[in-house]
Amino acid sequence: MRKVPAMLLAGVYALDGPEWEHVSSSAKDMVRRMMELDPSKRWDAEELLGHVWFQVRETGWETLYRALYTDRHNHHQRLSAGAGPEPSRAY
Repeated sequence: MRKVPAMLLAGVYALDGPEWEHVSSSAKDMVRRMMELDPSKRWDAEELLGHVWFQVRETGWETLYRALYTDRHNHHQRLSAGAGPEPSRAY
């Protein structure tokens, strides 16, 4: 099992690298609230479910579900048409 870097345990982290470019500000806010070091300030599950990230347009869960369903549906269509599976993609 990998060890959590000491900086992360100290609450020193950044959400602005290239891997965060396409992450919404509300999602970053929610991550910060989950990463709060002080347990009395850290949001619990009920508070997180009320976060704006879950309320805007469609929820993150709906977006994820639709993406996974579409990907699975397209995969089955390709197999039914006699094509092989798509090459692996990095997400």
